[in-house]
Amino acid sequence: KPSRRLPLDVSTPALGHATLMAASSATLVPCHDEEQGDESANDASLLARSAGADVGTGMPFWKVWMVVGLQTVAFSLFAGALLQKVSAAEDQAVADLQQQRSSLEAEVRNLNQEKGQASKDWSARHPYQVVAHVEGHKLPEMYGRVKEKTIWAYWYHAESCPSAANCTLPAHIKLCAETVGHNRGGFDFRLLRRDEVFRYVSGTELPVRWHDLLPAQQKDSLMNALLARYGGGAWGISL
Repeated sequence: KPSRRLPLDVSTPALGHATLMAASSATLVPCHDEEQGDESANDASLLARSAGADVGTGMPFWKVWMVVGLQTVAFSLFAGALLQKVSAAEDQAVADLQQQRSSLEAEVRNLNQEKGQASKDWSARHPYQVVAHVEGHKLPEMYGRVKEKTIWAYWYHAESCPSAANCTLPAHIKLCAETVGHNRGGFDFRLLRRDEVFRYVSGTELPVRWHDLLPAQQKDSLMNALLARYGGGAWGISL
């Protein structure tokens, strides 16, 4: 603060000295008052803190610590619930994985059993029987029961004539078959369907993949086998 100025008369030495002393004392007084004021404020702050109050917020310390404690408890509860939820989800995931593992292990056991059974069946069967799906070196069922004078024909269609019991001939094929049967003379006429073939010939007399051939190729190879075993004549019924 600016000091108070006193009139100074330098003409009189004694008066001037007294005036300087007075001015000096007057100038130091305000500074001494400010220091006392600061010390008084510090004392008041210490008293307030000793009484348990926060000077910045005006809230007692025990309330501050209570709020902090409640927040800590709430956070702990939330964290515990979250960890419990995560742990439950992990346990469920582990249980699901264990169940899947058990199912896969059971499936593997079943496959191994089937493989072992298939290996036994394979070793017990003749190689030709495995490939051709028929027994080799076995006379067909109708061998010795068919006349040499026989007219042979073959017809197969996957939809309209898959077997002898379920066969519907097209109109023109049916007409051809009836015509041959009416004019056969002293010959027998046999129209074979696919499921009747192995009653007349064995698998060794036909190509290995006979079932996979086209119907026309099946007919040609079958006619060769029938004529070689029984004789007679082959007729293309679709001609």
